[in-house]
Amino acid sequence: MPKQYTPEVKARAVAYALERLNRYKSVYAACADMAPKLNVGKETLRRWVPEK
Repeated sequence: MPKQYTPEVKARAVAYALERLNRYKSVYAACADMAPKLNVGKETLRRWVPEK
């Protein structure tokens, strides 16, 4: 069963990722590195972060 995240957790994770995207070569690389720190799956975070 998929893990459910609150809107607050999602918003905080997306904001954190967007602030740091410029440090990585791709959105995938950023999400793969940041997701464990945020306690979310890397694919989940990647789907949440809007494409540029």
